[in-house]
Order: sequence, then C-alpha cells, then structure tokens
Amino acid sequence: MSKITVKHFLNTRLKPEIEDKIKVYPLYLSITYDRMNVRTPSHIRNGISTTISENDFLKNKIEHKILFKMNYESDLIKRCVEIFKNDENLKQLRKDYHLLYSLKNYRSKIERLNIFNTYIDYYTHSIYGVVSDYLHDEIKIKVIEKINDEIKDFDLLDNHKMQMLLYPNNPNLYKLIVKYNLGFKYEMYFILWSRFHSFLAYEGSIYGYDMPYIDWKQGIGQRIFREYLKTYIRERTDCWNLDFFNDKNIDSCIEIIENIINKDNYFKKLLEIYD
Repeated sequence: MSKITVKHFLNTRLKPEIEDKIKVYPLYLSITYDRMNVRTPSHIRNGISTTISENDFLKNKIEHKILFKMNYESDLIKRCVEIFKNDENLKQLRKDYHLLYSLKNYRSKIERLNIFNTYIDYYTHSIYGVVSDYLHDEIKIKVIEKINDEIKDFDLLDNHKMQMLLYPNNPNLYKLIVKYNLGFKYEMYFILWSRFHSFLAYEGSIYGYDMPYIDWKQGIGQRIFREYLKTYIRERTDCWNLDFFNDKNIDSCIEIIENIINKDNYFKKLLEIYD
C-alpha cells in the first residue's frame, strides 16, 4: 500500500527576501503518493509571513503559530490524498475538477498526476464563496419582495444602493429585516452571513486556511465554527450575541451551511464563482 508523504521545505531556488539583513525563503510543500510527486507553494496565510531563514528552518526554530499551521496543512493535504486514493480504488475518479482552475493549466503529460493535483485544489478550497452567495441571494430576494410594496423605500431598488445595503455586518440591513418583520429565518441568515464572514479572519489566523471544503465534509469545520461562535459571544456585546447564539441556534446555523454545501448544484455554483 502506497504511503502518503507531505513535507514542508524552503524553496531556496527562488530569490530570497531580506528581513533584518537575513535571507528568508518561501515555504513550499512536497506531496508524494504512489510514484507521484507535487511541489507547490504552501497556502497557509492570513497575517503570518511564511518566509523563513534556512538556519531557523534547519534548526526547527519556527514560530509556534507557523508550526501549528504547517502541521494542520500537512494533515489537510493527506486527507485530500486519501479521498483521491479511495476514489481511484473504486474507479470513481472525478475528472472535471480542472474546470474550476482554468488558469492553473495542469501541464503534466500524465493525466493521473493532473487529476491528483485537482483533487488537492478542490478539497482545500474554501466553502465561503458558495455559502455567502446563497445567503446574500436569499436575503436580497426577500428584501426586494418586501420593499416593492413600500413606495417610500422604492429607491432601494437602485442597483448601487442595493449593493451598498447588501454586505455582511451591515447594521442597516439588519434593521431593515427587523423593521419589515421579514421573520426569524432571515434574521438568522443575516447573522449567520455576518459571523461566517468574520470567521474567515478567525480561522485563517489560527489554521492558515479558511473554511476548507474537506473539513466541512469530514465534520471538522463544524466543530471549529461552533467553538468560534461560543468564543464570540463571550467576547462581544452586540445586540444579538447572547440571545441568539444559544446551542439550538448554533445547531441551526451549522445545519444551514450543511444544506448549502450538500446541494446537488454545489459544484455548478462553485463554477460560477471561479468563472
């Protein structure tokens, strides 16, 4: 049985940057499985530099936050390769993931290696785009439906004004949902959209990735998001925190996300975003 190996290394073939008069190099990944090898930049990000000096890397003098992200990324990639491995064994390999990444131009003459690459890219992508678009569209449809009947607010149908209104964390949008009594469902959509947007920075700062698809498919993202919401209500005092983020509503938020990413048209929606 072929072993899956994921290792970080410094790409010293690239021109170094200079930090405090010391040469530092970008962090890369070597991914090996069944005679296939991929060397690609590490994708850990969000506020922490992933350039490291050779001396620090060789002597394992790596900042704890970066080291944690490296370990998380290694595990993340291994889990993606496991899916590729299982699909290949079952002769169920998806060969259309490359449609999402047209700019990457997977160039190997070996089709299997190209598919291998697309599996890693697909399963590490963030679910934020599809989830955010769904919540945005649901809120927009309901708001337009309501204000169509309100002559005094008809100017909100102006495209520019609507774009200014419809963004995460906009208190005016929340007030409008409450004002027109659009219902708890749409209050939940707004609050979930708002907190899910903020979750990007939270998860990225700790794990280096935001909302990887594989984490949500394997039940890991839900746990991380749940902990974020519970941490959030301990630290914030805005109008909806303590009343809204009880266990029942947190379960409902996660169920909404689950329903979105498990829809049959998820891949099609992702294509629209990547187009």
